[in-house]
Amino acid sequence: MNFILNQIKNSYRPELESCRLFHGRGGRYADYSHITVDWFSPVFYIKFYAEDNLGELNLPKLLIEKFGKPVVLHLRYENSFKFFDITEDEAREVVAVEDDLKYKLKMGKNQNHGFFLDMKEGRKFIQDKISGGKVLNLFAYTCSFSVVAKKFGATEVHNVDVSKSFLEWGRENHHLNGQDTEGIFFHKKNVLKSMGWLSKKGPFDVVVYDPPSFQRSRFDYAKDYQKVIRQLPKVVKSGGYVISCLNSPFEKSEFIVDLYRNELQDFDYVNTLYSPAEFEEENKENGVKICIFRRR
Repeated sequence: MNFILNQIKNSYRPELESCRLFHGRGGRYADYSHITVDWFSPVFYIKFYAEDNLGELNLPKLLIEKFGKPVVLHLRYENSFKFFDITEDEAREVVAVEDDLKYKLKMGKNQNHGFFLDMKEGRKFIQDKISGGKVLNLFAYTCSFSVVAKKFGATEVHNVDVSKSFLEWGRENHHLNGQDTEGIFFHKKNVLKSMGWLSKKGPFDVVVYDPPSFQRSRFDYAKDYQKVIRQLPKVVKSGGYVISCLNSPFEKSEFIVDLYRNELQDFDYVNTLYSPAEFEEENKENGVKICIFRRR
């Protein structure tokens, strides 16, 4: 665990915005491939993806001794939590901060706490493309793209998710940033069954398509990803962009690009964005893939 501590010492500063400090999952550090450490001021958030009794005991202790900050330990392999120098209630008041925007976290409750650090480049992309335009945010989760779009001048954002609680969480994120929700819409709908209905709300300048890789009885990328792609002409305006994402280690970006080439003749591939530099991946294609397309 001293190796991880030394890695963190090289990049940690208490004033840092939320970020990944150690990314064992990227394959560069074979002995620690089951561990990640994130910084959500003032908390270190550790995940163990496999059982490691000695590491689970020592790493929180080392971080507290070195930096004097509290720790939330998430044992992802069994989805349980431990809290060090912080209560469970206090942990649920912690927020993520990125580009001066805030996002409510729920540490110690859900398998995912509400904000994906690896999607940073996708959120940056939308900043330059949306002033005065309309956004369709599919599989919106807690609506981080919506918060960014609102800040950078979107006239309308339509957030779509099957979970009412996630959409309410997204509404809280807007309010957390002092944003009114005029022009921000929250649709509790199954994306696979709603593209025709959503077409009546468009056309859209930017569509964000960031589905889960697998969600039991709701979405399986292997058979469902292309179903949404086929419906995109209904909702994307000429000259509009699609931010098309996938976070499966079993597929490369070519999986997405080939689907678009096969299904849509008037959508041009622009480029692929990946996770930020601090996500040290042996191969960036093993992490999140953010493929950008533009309709002619």
